[in-house]
Amino acid sequence: MTNSTSKNASQYKGARASLLIVIICSLVNIFTIALIETYFVFSSYISQIIIIIGYSLDEMLIYGVIAAITIVPYLLCWIFSKKHPGWLVASLVLFSIDSVLFLIDLPAYLAEGDYTMFIDLAVRVYVIITLVLGVKAGFSKKKDLTAAVQEAYANQDSTEEEGEFEATREITVTRKKTFIAMAAQMIVCINNQEVCRLKSGESQTLTVPTKAFVLGAVFTMGGGTGEIIVPEVATSNTYKLSPKMGFTVANIEITPV
Repeated sequence: MTNSTSKNASQYKGARASLLIVIICSLVNIFTIALIETYFVFSSYISQIIIIIGYSLDEMLIYGVIAAITIVPYLLCWIFSKKHPGWLVASLVLFSIDSVLFLIDLPAYLAEGDYTMFIDLAVRVYVIITLVLGVKAGFSKKKDLTAAVQEAYANQDSTEEEGEFEATREITVTRKKTFIAMAAQMIVCINNQEVCRLKSGESQTLTVPTKAFVLGAVFTMGGGTGEIIVPEVATSNTYKLSPKMGFTVANIEITPV
């Protein structure tokens, strides 16, 4: 892993961590605002306002549920951003809109002498910067992976054209037994060439190049795919192919065991 790739991964992880803190604090605030009249600054402003309105109307249960519902989009963004940086973009948009509403009300707080709101403002700036860096890192990481895949394909094509015989090794691919896409076979590919098909829970041993190559998989019914670069010096000879339910289709996560 290059320094650039490591930095991108760290920034992306940091952005998702900030988003998770916002989610947790927003949920906790639903109770703390009502019970002890205080709140955590790493939180959604909209959910705060809703619970404050409920407190003033003595309708905490109803407004508490509404406040929790407004936090659900952030939770979905955090869950699905693990594999798709586009969801982190969505969280940035949501939090930016939330921050605009905060800025609209900020002069009123300051007019009442509540200068602690500058702390809220500083935290919001920090979260937005973290999310922006995370989005940038996420797409850079995806671009790096795409470039690595293309390079692996190019190396494979070059070897085939020169008529060279590559040294080989063996790896085992195991499809995790799960109900997700259970009826569909999983096509396993080496450098974009089909080498076997796996049923749910099935394992096969493959002969593969000793050089770095792309291990990929796709369902016979189409939809979700998965890819991983297997390096020349691999840390594992066994790879687990795990179907994961995405937002619209089942994806495939490939991990060394």
